[in-house]
Amino acid sequence: MPKPEIIGSVRSTYTRVVCMVCEEKAIQYVLTEKPLRAPEILAIHPFGKMPVLRHGDVELFESKAIATYLDRSFAGPHVFPSDPHMCRSGSRSGGRQHPRSACPNAGNSCNRSIAVQISANARRAAPGLV
Repeated sequence: MPKPEIIGSVRSTYTRVVCMVCEEKAIQYVLTEKPLRAPEILAIHPFGKMPVLRHGDVELFESKAIATYLDRSFAGPHVFPSDPHMCRSGSRSGGRQHPRSACPNAGNSCNRSIAVQISANARRAAPGLV
């Protein structure tokens, strides 16, 4: 299967999050730099937002959906908790879905768990640098 292609910009926080998941799981990927609403992005995301992912016949948008797909599809340390109770709703939004979000768990405790897990793995990999 081909390498996952992340289409977005390194200036985008959301694109960088997806790239960090790839780096954490040692996934070889291709980052294709494109501006917002580029035709390649609009072909996958109806509002032309980044990042989007192409991997074989899979096309995804929304950074959390992409990160979840990468976490479940590739070997390596899990970036999302395997215990479903760790992903319960309880965010600042009271567990409600943001109206513009295509991701049902956007903003919940899983986001914090991902950051903590990546940070812990980075400290183990390069003590003194993090």
